[in-house]
Amino acid sequence: FFFQAEDGIRDVAVTGVQTCALPIFNRTAIIGDQLLKIENIVKSFLHSTSKPPSQYQLFDVNQVLEKTLGIVSPRIGSLGVRLEKVIDRSLAPVRAVPLDIEQILLNLLNNSLDSLQAKQKGQPGSSLKLEVFSRMKKEGLEEWLELGVEDSGLGITKSNLGKVFKPFFTTKAAGEGTGLGLTICQEIARKYRGNLAIESKEGAWTRVVLQLPYGVHT
Repeated sequence: FFFQAEDGIRDVAVTGVQTCALPIFNRTAIIGDQLLKIENIVKSFLHSTSKPPSQYQLFDVNQVLEKTLGIVSPRIGSLGVRLEKVIDRSLAPVRAVPLDIEQILLNLLNNSLDSLQAKQKGQPGSSLKLEVFSRMKKEGLEEWLELGVEDSGLGITKSNLGKVFKPFFTTKAAGEGTGLGLTICQEIARKYRGNLAIESKEGAWTRVVLQLPYGVHT
């Protein structure tokens, strides 16, 4: 008989196999039972080895940063962007929801890449640079985690810099942005008593830094 593969692989002929005269419903029941056992084993393994990323937990922010960079790496490569990473590997774990931090970083990275893409289109041959960093900052007795994204894109005008966190404000063309990304990111940061700080020079660069206090669990 033949196995018909769904992914384009050729059919494979198998000979010399003795068939069993089990009724179809019996074979279906056996297969279903075995699949259920496999599912329970996998669920048990996952439950014992990790917490869902939607729960508060201590985790390595550098791992989340690297994971998020992996998500946008195709865009980085296609645009020919020079990526620089300044990572503090000695950072202590932070207590937060990993998906929250990933959402913020993903939004910041995509904003930077959008700006770099626009600069490449308007100024062909421009040097495109993206820098990400992680570091710890002390202010008095408090320790802060800082995760930053800086690009050499188009920058933000002084008149628009004070509006970037307002809901529905965007400088992108119609259909390319909702104007809610940074607003949501700021709200997430404030959930942890943190902040998003943004600096920019029109036509030159933009730097956004996520600041989170260590030990916060709200």
